[in-house]
Order: sequence, then structure tokens, then C-alpha cells
Amino acid sequence: MNVSDGMHANSNAVGAEFSFDLGEGWSVDNKARMAANKGRFVAPFPAEIGSATSLATSVAGAGASAVFAGTTTPYTGTALRIHMFDTELNNFDNMMNDLKVTKKLGAANVTVGYFKALQNVNMSWNWNSYLQEAVGENARLLNAVSATGVNFSENGLYAYGVPAWGNCCQRNYNTQYNISAPYLNIEAQVNDALNLELGVRKDNGHVTGNFAGSNQKPNFDVNGNGVISPAEQSVSIIDNSNVTPVNYHYDYLSYSAGANYKMNEMSAIFARYSSGGSAKADRILFSGLNYQNGAQINAKDLISQAELGYKMKMKNGGLFITGFYSTTAEEGGYEATTQTIIENDYTAIGAEIEGAYNVANFGLRGSVTYTNAEITSGSNKGKTPRRQAPFIFNLNPTYNLMNKGVVGLNVVGTADSYAQDDNQLVMPGYALVHGYLSYNIAKGLSASINGNNLFNKLGVTESEEGAIPANGMVRARPVLGRSINIGLGYNF
Repeated sequence: MNVSDGMHANSNAVGAEFSFDLGEGWSVDNKARMAANKGRFVAPFPAEIGSATSLATSVAGAGASAVFAGTTTPYTGTALRIHMFDTELNNFDNMMNDLKVTKKLGAANVTVGYFKALQNVNMSWNWNSYLQEAVGENARLLNAVSATGVNFSENGLYAYGVPAWGNCCQRNYNTQYNISAPYLNIEAQVNDALNLELGVRKDNGHVTGNFAGSNQKPNFDVNGNGVISPAEQSVSIIDNSNVTPVNYHYDYLSYSAGANYKMNEMSAIFARYSSGGSAKADRILFSGLNYQNGAQINAKDLISQAELGYKMKMKNGGLFITGFYSTTAEEGGYEATTQTIIENDYTAIGAEIEGAYNVANFGLRGSVTYTNAEITSGSNKGKTPRRQAPFIFNLNPTYNLMNKGVVGLNVVGTADSYAQDDNQLVMPGYALVHGYLSYNIAKGLSASINGNNLFNKLGVTESEEGAIPANGMVRARPVLGRSINIGLGYNF
């Protein structure tokens, strides 16, 4: 395992597409794609932050101390308990095919289609536990030493598994998802001003395979050196001799109805109501349910939304205003880092304004979205969903360099939001400025510069704690810092 590997994906894909006009208003289209996918990701997760002494005591008992790994030098500052993700994506191959036949009937286009998808989810989750000093750069690993001088860790690793989480999470998945979805879509131009659209789709899923959980194996010589270290006295392994079979079905109906009315050549109003869902995959294979019985499994999230909007076209731009109201039922997804099953219902009401304006070589695009969301079930009923800001926005000014290139900025931002569903800790809003420049040097030759987070601003996107703990420290994930990319391209 090399932490610098980070996220590594390998995908090889091939696709095919055909389209035929059969005459007399009939046409047929088919799109197919197959992909062979595999990879892995390795990442440290800060499971706990506290004093080095207290964390060492949790590992090596009363009177324990922390020392820098490979030395006898004590460390008494702030430390982290690290749970290391070490995940192998063994087989994520998939195949998708979309076949549709369209017939023009007067002012209407009627489309009947059939979507088919096969997806493998074969992956292994392995976890190890480390201690590490909490500093901004070049953090060193820590060993936990007992009061009698026994070293309970090696190079910072004190457990093969995650005992702080009850050794919950060593797992192996080998499941296959078979999805079939017939659909119908009707689009009709009623008159010069009114356009109507209606769509319906029925998703049917069949999930097969198995998954295996964690088991503790005593006195297991992981590194094969012939010596059982304290970390090897109880090792978390994936118990592939005790798999849980999976064989269940699910289905849900999606539909949408919309209308667009052109008031004049420069403006229109539109409305749409839609209802549908999305199926869950491996995140529900933690819940201890009967995976041979689809009726006992909350295998899908459901959402319904109504929209009403206004579109206005101007000489040099346009304006779009959309109001929306939605309801969501989130069912039974397991969150490993909090070891909880999320089952919330939500409502949201809001509006989005989008605009664009161009004059001479200058262009400006932007949008702002207001969302008033609420949890409508469970112990946090009436609270605002975590990480849901009331306002998000983006602004994109550009300047055309006399048809030789373009320079622009992209400003994206968010208002304050709550860290967790209990609404105790607020994550501050932020605005990030990105920039880009592309220029055509000569025929076929171009150069580009892209800058991310140009002012190196701090933006917090997630926090594990829902309130400030007694030690005053929270675990949070920030946006990426400033980065600059320079590239040359040649087309021939």
C-alpha cells in the first residue's frame, strides 16, 4: 500500500451507435457501450483527534506514552487516530444499451424505448489503524508504548482493522446489477405557442451475488516474520467462508410532464412535474436485512419535483427564472465513517436565476440558487439538511482576445451551511476564484493556463463533528488549494 497512489482508476471502453430513418415518419436509434473498469483508492481518514498521550493510552493501556516512530523520542502534543482506507475495485465492468423507435404522428413525436444495463460491483475494503502527530506538513507517525516499555505499534500501525469502530468495516462485495427499463416519451407541438411533453419509465432491477463481512483472527502473522506483534494478536480479516447471499428485485416508476408556452418571440413560461428515483447499491449491504427478499430492502430513494419558470431572450443575452418544490425519501444508506444508516425524508422549496449577457468581446454568465430545505422525518425533523446552503452562486466573466483566444474567471461560492443534521455547528460560506486563458499561437497550435483557487482561500465542505467538542478541535475537509496548470495542444 502506497498512500501516494490515492485514487487510481483503469477503464477501457468501446461504444457503438446507429441511427436509421425508416421513412414515413419512422426512425430507429441504438446506442451501446461496454467498459472494463478496475482500480483502487488509498486515503487516510481522521477518525479521532486528541492528545498523543490519551490516544496512546487507548492503544497500550494506562500509563502509555507516544513516541515518534523509529525513535524513543516522546511526543506529547496533539495527535490523530488514522483509519486508512485501502480499497480494491476488482471488477466494475458494465454494459449499457439504449434502443428507441420514434414515430411522427401529426404534430407529435412518439418514442418507445428500452434501456438495458449490467453492472458488476466487486470490491474489497481493507482498513488499518495508525497514530500520527497533528501538524500541517510532514506529519510523523507515532508509536504507542506501554507503561512497561512494550511497543504496541510499528511505524505508527497499531491495528490491522479499526478497533475504535468495533472492527466493523473489513468487507468484500461481489454483486451484479441487472437493470431493465422500458420507457415512453411523447412530445407534441400543439400550436405555434404551446409545446407539451410527457414521459414515463419503469425501472426493474435484479441484484445477485454475495458479500462478506469482518471477522477477528487471533495471533495471525500478517508480515510473516515469525513473531506475533501486539498488532497481530487480533487481526481483522474478510470472512469469505461466511458470505451473505444476495438475490432480490426492486422496481420504481418514473414519470414527467411538462409544458412550454411562448408568449412572444422574446419570452416564454414553462412548467414541469416529475417523479422518480434512484437505486442503491453496496451502501445497503450493511443493514442486516434479508437480501433474498426485495420487499424487506429499502433499495431506492424517491424524489418528486415541481417547477415553474420564465425565459426571456434579449438582444445580447437571456434570463431564466425557475421556482421549484421537491420532496425526497432517502432510505437505508449506510455511512461507514459514522457507522449509521441514513433514513431521512426532505422537502425543499427554492428558486434559481440564470443569466447571460454579451457585448462586443465581453461576456458574462452567472446563476444563483436559493434553497430552503427541511428534514421531515426522524429525530432531526424540522432541521436543515447537513451541507445544504441557502444560497450557492457562480459568475463567469470572459473576454474574447480578438478571436485568437479567451481569458476568463469563474467565481463559485456558497453561503453558510450546517455541518450535520442536528444543526449545531455552522460551516462558513466561501467564494473561490478560478481563472483560465487559452490562446491560438498558430494554425493548430494552442496554449492554455488554468488556475484553481487563485487566492488560495479556505473553504470547508464537510465536518465530521456536529458541534465543537471539549478539546475544541473538529475534523473537516477543505477545498483544494491553489494550483496552476499550463498546457500546449496541437491539432492535425
